[in-house]
Amino acid sequence: MPSHRSLLPLALASLLAACTIPIDTGLGGAKGAAAPPPATAAWESSTKAAADAVEQGRVDDAEKHLEDARRAAVSQPEGDEYAASLMNLGHVHAAKGDTGNAIVFYERALMVREQHLGKDHLEVANTLNTLGASYAFEQRYDDAQRAFARALAIREKTLGENNLLVGQSLNNLALLYAGKGEYDKAEPLYTRAIEVIQNAPDSSRADLIRALDNYTALLDDTGRKDEADAMRARAAAERKEYDRFHDELNPLPK
Repeated sequence: MPSHRSLLPLALASLLAACTIPIDTGLGGAKGAAAPPPATAAWESSTKAAADAVEQGRVDDAEKHLEDARRAAVSQPEGDEYAASLMNLGHVHAAKGDTGNAIVFYERALMVREQHLGKDHLEVANTLNTLGASYAFEQRYDDAQRAFARALAIREKTLGENNLLVGQSLNNLALLYAGKGEYDKAEPLYTRAIEVIQNAPDSSRADLIRALDNYTALLDDTGRKDEADAMRARAAAERKEYDRFHDELNPLPK
């Protein structure tokens, strides 16, 4: 089992890799507000063209299409298309290895969403989660901690304490603390993340395995071999069930 020094960049890479285009489709809106106007045809076509370009490995073309989408969205600031375009441009820069410029776009998207959706909106939490992973990549750990902690607070307030997204946020924040060697702060977050994830109505075995692996790494790092071995065995059992279920859903052709 790798230590948290090696787990941190791998896990954060997984977080950012999940931010594929199109991740933001302009579906946001403040609570209680009227539905935002529909996305313009120009925004939709440019965003789709960008997604197609990314799928084909044409990242530079994707960036051009996303700039077109951003310009098309300027006329409708009350919708979420403009912030979505900023997020997607950030994802393109992250895919190119340019995390510094990705952060610039994510921070702009955060400001726009806070202004138009409200500071406690779930889209704000999602933006903070992506921003936190990017800060950590740049070794801006204090900024990452604040972003992850705020995302967690918004999700707890909006979704309640036993939601899968809350469990994911707990795991992210714990991973950051453990990567910094602050195990006393990480451990209660891991144990709570595991409890929340396994009991959430929309429980995800993949998320549970991830949290168990991360907690096992902490136990290894702190020299608690027996506890680490027990947690490792639990993760292995969950992984076996996950693989079995996957095989049942995706049988090999006869």
